[in-house]
Amino acid sequence: MFQLLRKYRYRLKRGKRGNVKTTLADMRNILVNELCIKKGDSLIVHCGFGSLNANFSPADLIELLRQTVGENGHIVMPFYPPGLSKYWLDSGRIFDPNTVTCSTGVLAQVFSQSKDVEISIHPIKAVAVWGKNAKQISEGHEHCEYPYDAGSPYYKFSQLQNSKSIGLGVRNCSLLHMVEDIFEPNKDYLYSCDKLTGKVKTFRGTHDIDTYYHHGDIPLVQSKDFIDKYCPEVMLITHAHDFVSYSISSENLVSKVRVLFSKGVNRQCH
Repeated sequence: MFQLLRKYRYRLKRGKRGNVKTTLADMRNILVNELCIKKGDSLIVHCGFGSLNANFSPADLIELLRQTVGENGHIVMPFYPPGLSKYWLDSGRIFDPNTVTCSTGVLAQVFSQSKDVEISIHPIKAVAVWGKNAKQISEGHEHCEYPYDAGSPYYKFSQLQNSKSIGLGVRNCSLLHMVEDIFEPNKDYLYSCDKLTGKVKTFRGTHDIDTYYHHGDIPLVQSKDFIDKYCPEVMLITHAHDFVSYSISSENLVSKVRVLFSKGVNRQCH
């Protein structure tokens, strides 16, 4: 149902924009001139490809991202199974990156199958990683108690020089979950009390991974609304070509939100 609603929303947006297509040259301008992406940057990319009204393919955009950050940069994309985490874990289904239809969009789907991309071993919050340190970033996710904690690819990515979170056609920001996992002392409002076991298939066989999961029982402010309200200064945002795009420095986000959490300001709806 969630996937159908998202597709319907994208169709409405495209209908409002008419037939003006976004070109690769337009995307290059957004990345370089609007979002200030440069060689050597490391990006965690969130994308609503349907909102871009593109005249190019997801593979074309992936190549553009690679060219933009260059051989010393990194590209990371969240690669989650469909549906809510608890339902996926309860179902007993095996997370196989080669066959699963991911919930994080067609760009992540194509990227996960691209050359030299590593996928972390996690049943609900895996990432796909490209770059010279891809293996080091992706490894060890299966040992994390919390999906975004200090041993996770999300944290390791955030420690890279010039690491940034970007959104193309969306405002999702998974790094905010990482800051929660690292700096929130009490995670009861976010996570389950007990772990569930998920199954992940790799070339080495099927792995049983125990993990806490977001329970969703308590209303939370969306990441974009939290950032807009409490730390808008950390974000570069543009609506060029009638879709939203943003860029946030990982260092700036972590330092700002860490202070907010220390003051008791979090995503709970008060």
